[in-house]
Amino acid sequence: MFGIGDTNNGIEYGLISIPSYLPSDEIVKIDIKINSSPSLVLFSCKDYSSSFPANEKRVVLRDNGTFNFEAFQNGGGLGSPTMFWDKSLGVHSFELHCISSNMILIEDGNILGSWDNGFNFTPDIVRLKYANGNTEFANFQLCDSGGCDAPSPTPTSTPTPMPTPTPTPTPIPVTKVVVIPGFGASWNKDAIMNCKTEGYEGDWTLNDQAADVYNPLLTALTDAGWTTIPYYYDWRKQVTTHAAPLAGVIDAAIQQEGENVHLVGHSMGGLLGRAYLEAQADANKLDKLLTVGSPHKGNVLAYPAWSGGEIWEDNLRNKMLMTIALRLCDTIRPNNRETIRRVIPSVQNLLPVFDYLKDFRTGAVKPVIEMDAQNNWLPTTRFTPPFYGVTVGTLSGTGFETLHELVVKPPSRLDTRRGDWTDGKPLLRRTTTDGDGTVLLTSSEVDGATYLRVPQPHNGLVSSGQGINEILNFLGMGATSVSTASFVEPTSALVIMGYPADLWLTDPAGSMRKDNESLITIFNPRAGSYKLRFLPKGENARLIIAQFLENGKVLWKEYPRSSKLPEISTFRFDPAYLKEDLLR
Repeated sequence: MFGIGDTNNGIEYGLISIPSYLPSDEIVKIDIKINSSPSLVLFSCKDYSSSFPANEKRVVLRDNGTFNFEAFQNGGGLGSPTMFWDKSLGVHSFELHCISSNMILIEDGNILGSWDNGFNFTPDIVRLKYANGNTEFANFQLCDSGGCDAPSPTPTSTPTPMPTPTPTPTPIPVTKVVVIPGFGASWNKDAIMNCKTEGYEGDWTLNDQAADVYNPLLTALTDAGWTTIPYYYDWRKQVTTHAAPLAGVIDAAIQQEGENVHLVGHSMGGLLGRAYLEAQADANKLDKLLTVGSPHKGNVLAYPAWSGGEIWEDNLRNKMLMTIALRLCDTIRPNNRETIRRVIPSVQNLLPVFDYLKDFRTGAVKPVIEMDAQNNWLPTTRFTPPFYGVTVGTLSGTGFETLHELVVKPPSRLDTRRGDWTDGKPLLRRTTTDGDGTVLLTSSEVDGATYLRVPQPHNGLVSSGQGINEILNFLGMGATSVSTASFVEPTSALVIMGYPADLWLTDPAGSMRKDNESLITIFNPRAGSYKLRFLPKGENARLIIAQFLENGKVLWKEYPRSSKLPEISTFRFDPAYLKEDLLR
């Protein structure tokens, strides 16, 4: 019967006991769904009618990918040859043949092993157990040597009746996956270009600057047969505000009762998936949730932005979007710290919840609970196993220098007057290779989840073949052959914005680019002559050219336009001879 059965040293086991009415040979067919690796799975054939303790044959599948045939004759143990099996996540279909002198284990039609242990018995009970892990027994059949359709013979003696197991209903296959990109990857030209936090027009779409990061994953999921549902959002808002609209998107994707979806969230997108699960709890509609490079314990890079209004260049794309948002909002009395807190309050959700500031004079670590810069959401107590029945995994990058600690000094008098760096002004940065270059390994993993790790940078987790294969594997696609090249982050960019306007840019090689929602981005621009066509779509249109340079500097120039007439301009870009006003 289904339920919680025997215990072993205080550890509870999932248990099925099946009575046997067959004279000797019997076959049990059973599906086991492994959502996270169990400590062990045990198949046991017992003969209680012989004597006590019962004769028993069993096979034990272990967490390390091995299995052992074992036998106990009246309590005496006999041999246990060790073999190997595929312990991957997903559904495994087994056949256990309990024969008077032999035991055979078959998985998905392949014989794992056969063992004649030298003594005969007549099995009358089959027991199936698993220990720990998010694992479940599914459908099973009890058959005789004539097959599952052959009628069972009438038993010569009636054993003690036991309840007949009720098979678990076959779940509705999961065919849909919601994909949520990270911080700054979504774009709404009215919201960004006009610095609107509410009341803006239009939908959020994939940012032109993030297309090369997410399109490989979106394409791979679609090619693999998934109905792929991207969720683009206002990343400036606090994470928890997205739980309700995300629930609406997921509910709209559900077409029948009992159907679930998978969710893959990259960086901040994984935090949105977490917020959804915490808000919906047992009413959630997820089967699997994979957070990819998500800062579950915060990110040290949020501190300079929140406390000093500084945008560090550790992640060029994030720096670009933050800079654009600030420049277009902070036009009257520039104060980046105040503008970030007013326009991009989500940065507070990214502040670390671990100690990361060290006094440069004393070497003392400042406890985060005593700091002014406090995360107003993390940590939470609702994102813990068993995760409301959802299989949760984390995909993390390793091997890249990632900020983990700041050595700080007291703020200057000017800083104090401005309200900057109340917890200390950064003096030194300390890094570790235990991270993806943006998020620390310890921050990207969650206790009780399935850990996946690859040597990829933050954005490479969703754009490299290695990262995409791990994602597809977790979702149940099995072995894949995505061959997308390893991801390499750009080091500089040329950004052109026009609003309200249409833009066309021809590069030195003669290739023309049309704007995507008033935005054109050229990564690692080559030196040479560029031709720009600017077609205003209203009065008082703006043209902006921003240069994000390899040395971390930003050159920004705005060109107000009062005429509705189209313009054609030619300018030369050369990183060796930089100038802010390219059109002059």
